[in-house]
Amino acid sequence: MRTPRRHVAIAIAALTIASCGGGDGGEQGPSADSAASTDTSTAPTGSTSDDSTPGATDAEVAAAALARTDEVMAMGEDDREAALLAAGMELELDVAKASGLEAALGGREATRAALGAAWAPLVEQARAIDVESLSLGFRRGSPAPSIGEGLFGALMVVSLGAAVGVTNEIPAGPPVSEDNGKGFVITGSQNSASLSYNGTHTDSKTGVTTKLETNSTVVPCPDANGTFDASALVDVTVTKGDAGQHGTLDVNVVGQVDDDAHLASSDLEFQMQWSKSGGGSAELVDVSMKVPSSGDTSMTVNRTGGAVSPELVQGTAIGGLLYAMLIREGLLKAAQQGWESGRCVRLDVTPQPAPKDMEPSSTAEITAAPRSKIDGSATGGTVTATLISGGTSVDPSAAPVPADANMTYTAHSEPNNHGTVALEARSKRGVAKAELTFETRGPASFQIVGGLDDFQTNEAVCDVMKPFQLTGGGITASYSGGLTGTYSYTGPFNATGGGTYTISLPNGPTQPGTMVGQGEGTVDTPLGQFGNSGTENFTLTPITGCID
Repeated sequence: MRTPRRHVAIAIAALTIASCGGGDGGEQGPSADSAASTDTSTAPTGSTSDDSTPGATDAEVAAAALARTDEVMAMGEDDREAALLAAGMELELDVAKASGLEAALGGREATRAALGAAWAPLVEQARAIDVESLSLGFRRGSPAPSIGEGLFGALMVVSLGAAVGVTNEIPAGPPVSEDNGKGFVITGSQNSASLSYNGTHTDSKTGVTTKLETNSTVVPCPDANGTFDASALVDVTVTKGDAGQHGTLDVNVVGQVDDDAHLASSDLEFQMQWSKSGGGSAELVDVSMKVPSSGDTSMTVNRTGGAVSPELVQGTAIGGLLYAMLIREGLLKAAQQGWESGRCVRLDVTPQPAPKDMEPSSTAEITAAPRSKIDGSATGGTVTATLISGGTSVDPSAAPVPADANMTYTAHSEPNNHGTVALEARSKRGVAKAELTFETRGPASFQIVGGLDDFQTNEAVCDVMKPFQLTGGGITASYSGGLTGTYSYTGPFNATGGGTYTISLPNGPTQPGTMVGQGEGTVDTPLGQFGNSGTENFTLTPITGCID
């Protein structure tokens, strides 16, 4: 059997949590100093029974929870992980004492063993599920451990939903769902992704029945103000005969993304409740806490009742805060995967002229316009262009430009070459990426046929983009090269002249085209010198293997 340290190590890996901090934005979790800003109101919200917990105010309980959370998060990895598992188990055992489950199971240590045995199959089922085989874009990190108790086991299941990569795009319309038949249901819409689990197990040796329900929902695409939200609900029940307990942990996160698509802050709220299960159950303890990025943390003991001690209230606050913070990190990671994946923003890129068949050393103007995939609006923010292969350059290069952005690409100086420009848009609505590959045209080789009057030609030209000549009827015409240019000619009887020409290749240099020349000239005859003007028409047929 693995040690508790190993259990938590895999849990932390599954959530990719390195610390209590709030992600890429440098956000920090509550510190010991933040207890000083805890709400000092001593009047709990909601009703409190006559046997409510005496002595400690809500502010004092919150301060203890924050201090213990900071202490755990400051530990070395091994100690921190062991403390997390211990906090979940000890809280369940304390609740079991108050709910009567401990008495039904024959004492604290018997309850510890029974809970471990009863929860193991449900967590094993979570570990075995192949989330990657599901088609709505969910991804799992490291496997969940093969055993867990109560809240710790629930955290493992929630981590499957919390660590999802909500990167697959789902078109606008009704949500779509997928049920794998083993308790897991994935639901996705254009701007949300949810993973729910429902499992029940009865241990044949102890008669303990465990029930676990979880749901994680991430809305990864920030709104126009850069705000997004995510939530998770854990619902655990343990019963033996008429004795039992029911616990819920409801976590809500509201995050803020900055103009560079980084997580700037997140506000956490959670509510943890424990009660007796079964008929005539009475509320045992109900605690809620708000942990904003500002550090102005507040906590309320909403209700207590039954055999509730101050230690149980404090344990509920500590356990709730520890697990809520870990769940928060997974939810934030999932949301960030979504808005960084291109799910939320598209980048409309328009090059002018077209990126194919550019003349060497010519330029193209690039317009990059990021748009929200959710509502179609302009996202603002910036666009950065970087030349990642080929040449010659893009300007500005590797520097953010306010969107909608304009850049200039300069093509390679050699024919048959290329350059690839990567563009990235970043804003409070997310990240979008695009690539453009520009290609310089190669030798445009054609068999050119046609002319005017006595000047009729049928010749191969290996590259019309370079200077070339055509002959026919004793006349030699010299062209400047390129798709447009000038020409001059000479011929018998001191014939001279010239003009302009235009080559049209509507489908590119590998397809037929035309050339039209417009010129004038003179010729000497026995009767004197004569002038003439006219239009020459040619057909261009692509050829290969041309040799000058």
